[in-house]
Amino acid sequence: MDAIVLAGGKSTDDPLSALTAGGLKSMLPIAGKPMVQWVLDAISASKLIGTVALIGIEDASSLKCSKPLVTLPDEGTLIGNIQQGSQKLDEIHPNETHVVSFSADIPAITAEIIDHLVSIYQKAEVDIYYGVVERAVMEKRFPDSKRTYIKVKNDEVCGGDLNSFSKKAVLQPDALWKELIKARKNPLKQAGMIGIDS
Repeated sequence: MDAIVLAGGKSTDDPLSALTAGGLKSMLPIAGKPMVQWVLDAISASKLIGTVALIGIEDASSLKCSKPLVTLPDEGTLIGNIQQGSQKLDEIHPNETHVVSFSADIPAITAEIIDHLVSIYQKAEVDIYYGVVERAVMEKRFPDSKRTYIKVKNDEVCGGDLNSFSKKAVLQPDALWKELIKARKNPLKQAGMIGIDS
């Protein structure tokens, strides 16, 4: 499965923004290398990832990835970046139906986690596979992460930063997932879209 790595954006409300000096959060050094490099290292060691579209870092000459790598500019929105990456990967591998997307700010990701989740994604015939983490799990491991949570059934969850999409769904102009992503920081709006009793 081909991959999109979302590495652009300069957020001023992120707790790490003070450390970026106006640069990209994905390029912040973590234990001697840029945060995004940890993600690329895990992808490189994965047995199930093909081509990688790195979005938001146009000059990737300082980064390493053993998989075929294409770089694309930041489109300015999460949806625009996912669509742009999906379009480029569709041009490269038109017979592949799905892509997996990663945030660049998950340096603890491993090839084993990637391969486990991608193997699940490959078996599911769904348009969107959105990974979530329960609030108790997230706050136990990262107590100051200040994530946005949404209540689903009896649990509060936040996004897991590793998801899968069908390229067909991503490239549809009026897909529901786009509205859900736009409302990702507004749990009440999301609940209204997917059902208040969810």
